[in-house]
Amino acid sequence: MRRWGREVLDDNGEIVRRRVGAKVFANPAERHALEAMVFPFIEDGIRKQIESAQADAQVAFVILDAAIMLETGWNKVCDSLVYVHAPHEIRLQRLAEKRGWSAKEVEGRENAQLSLNDKRHHADFVIDNSGAPEAVAPQVEGLLEKLGIPHRQKSEEFR
Repeated sequence: MRRWGREVLDDNGEIVRRRVGAKVFANPAERHALEAMVFPFIEDGIRKQIESAQADAQVAFVILDAAIMLETGWNKVCDSLVYVHAPHEIRLQRLAEKRGWSAKEVEGRENAQLSLNDKRHHADFVIDNSGAPEAVAPQVEGLLEKLGIPHRQKSEEFR
């Protein structure tokens, strides 16, 4: 990795995303450099996967999960934008459990994004993700019904 040096690599020479994250979320110029490198590839991949899904009669809908959807303009390929909300403390707990991120790491990432209020404002729909999967599933099912998207109505499938 020419830009950030060998310290972002593991013993096998593989990039350690967390090490890159520490560098880019501490310095906006470095974050912008990373975005310039990877966003075009990500957007191309998104478009190709959507095209492939649309060509498959078995696919009822596509979900694009991206925290930076609005910042990148990727929402332009979406029919609807759903904001999934969880309170700050719950987000911290979940990200610590799933990704091992500290509160400082979460803060750095969130500060690099639009505010949650802006995201909610731009959304067509809001899902409350503050509870257990059993509480979220009926909201998702209701949204799919509202959008006229065929789906199986079994909450356990959303876990």
